[in-house]
Amino acid sequence: MPDVPALLANPPDLTAEVETRSGTGVQASVQRKKVARTAARVHITFGEGAIEWLFVRNPLDGRRVSASLIDHRRRAIIEYDESELRTGGLARGWADVVGFGVQPESFARMRPTGRSETLGGFSFVENQLPEPGGDEVREVWWSREAAAPLRVSTLARHSEIVLQSLRPNVDESVLLDPRHRFPAYAVLDVADFREQHHEEAALGAHEHVR
Repeated sequence: MPDVPALLANPPDLTAEVETRSGTGVQASVQRKKVARTAARVHITFGEGAIEWLFVRNPLDGRRVSASLIDHRRRAIIEYDESELRTGGLARGWADVVGFGVQPESFARMRPTGRSETLGGFSFVENQLPEPGGDEVREVWWSREAAAPLRVSTLARHSEIVLQSLRPNVDESVLLDPRHRFPAYAVLDVADFREQHHEEAALGAHEHVR
């Protein structure tokens, strides 16, 4: 699992409205979500009545993460350990979650262009790969103060993550243990959920942090 870089080790509390755009032309799609992030938890929702995710940083090993998927339609809470998150392509560790989907290694070869923009009182600087190729992230507008991206663009997949709004606080209630928020919901691990729902088990896995 990736180490958590210094710029994401103790990020500020933020709430953001995020759009993920992919494809071009008639194949283009847009996914909208709301993200509440602290230094220890990340909550993601895809709209009222839709599924929710709560990612929790391991207090003993800050590189590690676990998660709960809240499925309101089935009134169920599905618990994911780090291996299930990794094999499901959801997150390799906390570093993949805390940076709004930006993988830390994306910055390794990037260089600032000198251009900047602001959102929610934060300044974002454009960073680009000198020679982008393959499926790599091509461009990241990053704020060190917010420890978050304004935009992330990937060349080959024509995908883009865009923050539509940003504010420096969170609704603490969404960060509570889902078992306390929804005491009437069944609590299942991933294996039990798959056994009950078979091919529908991965329904929420396509709606995640990246």
